[in-house]
Amino acid sequence: MNVDAIIQCSRAGNPKLCLPSVDEILSSVSYDPETGLFTRLSSGHEIRLTNTTGYIQIRIGGRHGKAYVAHRLAWKVMTGNDPQNEIDHRNGIRDDNRWCNLRPATRSQNSMNRTAGRGRDVKGLCFSRGRWIVMGCANGKIVRVGSHKSKEMAAALYDEYAKAHHGEFAKLNLGVL
Repeated sequence: MNVDAIIQCSRAGNPKLCLPSVDEILSSVSYDPETGLFTRLSSGHEIRLTNTTGYIQIRIGGRHGKAYVAHRLAWKVMTGNDPQNEIDHRNGIRDDNRWCNLRPATRSQNSMNRTAGRGRDVKGLCFSRGRWIVMGCANGKIVRVGSHKSKEMAAALYDEYAKAHHGEFAKLNLGVL
């Protein structure tokens, strides 16, 4: 990595997150923005190895090189710049690195695009005393949006709240029930 790239990256944030140059990336792998697939140039094999969190991981610099998540490398290849924050997968599928599926996001926006928590089938709801309580998050604060006896109506209420407060990053319950 050249000195100018290190200075640019360290100004943008954490230098540990600095990516190799586009030339360094493309000397090891090729990226197809239509399919989102990376191919190792030395073998011609597609790279599909995922890390423990489900993201495709790619080692740049040979066997002992550093490993990077594929969506950040795709961003660098397509824009020429290190991502300023996080990269969100629009559809929530962590190994879908098609260019049309990637977008820049803050940590908060990326969190808005998550699915319901473990063991839950809908997002933003909990059941208490015979009613479905609708909870949301705005500006880092958990807020009670309302409640309803019907799970379907409560889910629709959450969806309205999410659209209004999370915009394009809203993950809706529509179609889940």
